[in-house]
Amino acid sequence: MDKLQSARFEIPLAYVHDRFILALGGKTAKTQGTRRCEAYDTEMNHWFQIDALPITCVSTTAVVMND
Repeated sequence: MDKLQSARFEIPLAYVHDRFILALGGKTAKTQGTRRCEAYDTEMNHWFQIDALPITCVSTTAVVMND
């Protein structure tokens, strides 16, 4: 499995469109919150950066809703 580009923990995750796992914010190794977001393409086995959050999110949950 490809590695997450930015090492972090306490990350809200979401599984979208039966293909992508989103890692939204979290804490870096320095225990600072981050706005960075990345997506994992389960078909291509590859992480890529997506738009950042407007604020930091740490120890939260993510909810995926249709439409």
